[in-house]
Amino acid sequence: MRGRGKASLVKFDRIGDIACTRLSPGRTEENVRTANEIVAQNPGIRCVANRVSPASGAFRVAGYEVLSGSGTVTCHRESGFSYGLDLRSAFFDPRLAHERKRVAGMVLPGEKVLIPFAGVGPFAIPVAARGATVVTADISRECCRWLLHNARQNRVEKNITVLCADAGDLPSMISTTFDRAILPAPYGMDTIAVRLAPLLKEGGTIHAYHFKKAHQIPDLMEWYATFGFPVVASRRCGNVAPGVCRWALEIRA
Repeated sequence: MRGRGKASLVKFDRIGDIACTRLSPGRTEENVRTANEIVAQNPGIRCVANRVSPASGAFRVAGYEVLSGSGTVTCHRESGFSYGLDLRSAFFDPRLAHERKRVAGMVLPGEKVLIPFAGVGPFAIPVAARGATVVTADISRECCRWLLHNARQNRVEKNITVLCADAGDLPSMISTTFDRAILPAPYGMDTIAVRLAPLLKEGGTIHAYHFKKAHQIPDLMEWYATFGFPVVASRRCGNVAPGVCRWALEIRA
């Protein structure tokens, strides 16, 4: 969810009861005043956390400084589900709410679904709630801990298996095959869908996410086709940098 301070007109992302801003770094008098205005003008916001470094590293964790309020642990509610997390130790993008709901709506009860890069569970939990059997993986122990907590809170723990593992290691760890894989991969993981494709049943579906410019998508689709994996649908799901979008590709295994 996105918000806008009425007086300061500062854009922010809302994660639970925390407003996440991108002001210049530092607890300057101006930044603190702006943060206090955001809290005063937006019911339900108790804290303003300013992003001072981008999400990076294996855990995709951004750096935050608290400008108003205290603490970076929150509970985010989305599409009828709740997700506990700590911004300082777990990646979460509230802008993907529609995409998560869209993909979950395609899942049929009884499907087996693989979700690497699962984070705190925003893709996995709605899928499990539809009656799918879900295997998740994340390299971050903190994310796995939150995912287990969130699975219990949303009463889908019986449908979810949580592996603390690198996505690239999954083919050597898992002997079963899946009807569907959802891969919300970070930058630099363009080959992961091909690497995990042996875990899909023939005719299974892979939802792969790439950060690309529009003119790069035809070449990417052709690249998948060379491996025998046709891309049957593609769509933009948010800008991430000037000219660069997150693209959702639906691939047939």
